[in-house]
Amino acid sequence: MRIFGTFLPPDVSMNDPSHQKGSSRGIYGAGVATQQFMTNLLQHGDFDEYHLFDPNRYTTPKEGEAESRFGLIEPDARLKLLMVEEFEEALAKNDYLAFHRPRGPAIDPWIYLRNQLSKKNIPITGVTHTLSYHEQLIDFLTFLMIGARPWDSIVCLEEPARRVVENLFHHLQTRLHQQFGLNIKYEGRLDSIPLGVDTQTYRPREKEILRRQFGLPLDKVMLLWVGRFSHYDKMDLRPLLLAFKIALGKCQKDKAVLVLAGDDSRHNYAERIKTLATQLGIEAHLIILTDRPRVDFPLLYSSADIFVSPSDNIQETFGQTVLEGMSSGMPVVCSDWEGYSISVLHEKTGFRIPTYWMECDGGICDYAPTSPWLLNQFYLSQSICFDVQQMADALSLLIEHDTLRLKMGLAARQHVLETYDWKIIIHRYIELWEELHQVAVSHPVPACTSLSWFRPQYFKTFEHYATSTIQSTTEVRGTDCAWATLGEDNCRPWYEELDIKVDPEIFDRILNLANDWITVAELEKNLSNYLKISTEKFRYHLLWLLKYHRLTLNVDTIGEMPRELAAGIVSKASDFETQT
Repeated sequence: MRIFGTFLPPDVSMNDPSHQKGSSRGIYGAGVATQQFMTNLLQHGDFDEYHLFDPNRYTTPKEGEAESRFGLIEPDARLKLLMVEEFEEALAKNDYLAFHRPRGPAIDPWIYLRNQLSKKNIPITGVTHTLSYHEQLIDFLTFLMIGARPWDSIVCLEEPARRVVENLFHHLQTRLHQQFGLNIKYEGRLDSIPLGVDTQTYRPREKEILRRQFGLPLDKVMLLWVGRFSHYDKMDLRPLLLAFKIALGKCQKDKAVLVLAGDDSRHNYAERIKTLATQLGIEAHLIILTDRPRVDFPLLYSSADIFVSPSDNIQETFGQTVLEGMSSGMPVVCSDWEGYSISVLHEKTGFRIPTYWMECDGGICDYAPTSPWLLNQFYLSQSICFDVQQMADALSLLIEHDTLRLKMGLAARQHVLETYDWKIIIHRYIELWEELHQVAVSHPVPACTSLSWFRPQYFKTFEHYATSTIQSTTEVRGTDCAWATLGEDNCRPWYEELDIKVDPEIFDRILNLANDWITVAELEKNLSNYLKISTEKFRYHLLWLLKYHRLTLNVDTIGEMPRELAAGIVSKASDFETQT
């Protein structure tokens, strides 16, 4: 049986049709890509079961709950929602091909769990999205020390992202050696697989019908940009407007219009762009559509003639909108930056415009740990430029020549169908997992000789907070409250989150045994003989009963300090009674 495992929440509920019809406000590309990956894995994968481990789950899933996360109406027996507490048992019972985290590369907690709990070599993979946040240095530092295996992989979105991850590891390894004399190496793999695109959703359609639907001009060459309106962590649109103004001057009068569409819920950036367009005298050639329903975007793509994307920010790792534009049959004019340098074939599916940068980030790097990440991204992006004149030349060339637009648009569509269709991407992932699985089974299971540093020691760290630690010689006894509620529902925990931690049968058994003073050691021995539970489980139930006054302690058997505290309360009460 082929089984795939993943770790929720991967935001797959975004596939709900009602969600698709909602506003684009607040949507980031990583969440959309995660939803699309999971949906297409379910559609194109060849797994018998899909196990979804949810860290936030503490109850048995309701019927149809797993399907609802994928927007499915009909039951799908392949989907299994599981609690994280079931992870160890699931690893022992099942042979997983791989575990994958589609939301990002932070798979270190799951590598830790596998290394601690599993007696099998199981590949764990995670995919990169944004790689520019300062706090991600801590994530990658953890990767160096978590115990990644040669059958684990950080899957990078094309070669530029892989080089970023290599550079991050090199930076950390170099500094750790220089400062502390440490030689630590990441033992996992770096593989490259891009994101995919739904080529049926993003496809060429009849432009005139769609333009009438959206109230867009019928007689113009329409340029389209789609994205998040943010000069902080998306892209600066001012240079695009400068290039568009130059291009308009080289074309027949009133031949083109630029449409900017996307989420403007955070920074009110669209208003600034309108102001600049007025200053440049091109406001009649600019249309801004903000916070549109998500269902509109595939249709907007189909209504346009040229897709533009002047990316200039290190927050951008791949560039999903460029794929959507090409899939919709448009040539692309974009900056030669990050993933665009791979996905857009220069002079075939569009034009890549040269970008320029040089090292001038010393002050930004110095204060990065304390500065807001938005400002870090913005300050860096303001030192990254593309050739405005070359972009203007490329735009005017495509605006003026209908035949070239059509030829490049057809090539762009074919390129996406052959390289980026989700069916192809899913098959590439399956091939990777099968390869990693073969590597895993060819190695002996590494011995887990000690507990991981990543595993906290809550009791040993905070033990001194408590007045005293209950000993095996400590005596306990049931209270009147316990006898009054024994076997009744109100003796059960009030909090549903505890359903996975406590067992009412254990509560009842402890109370039945504690009808008179009994030591903790005797209680555990009797209970273990009857129910075969671990010491840890026994202690957790014992402490819960003490917490809610179902049991009481004999303070004379626990230690000096509790006796002193109890004696102090008795003494003070006696003093007041005497005064009265």
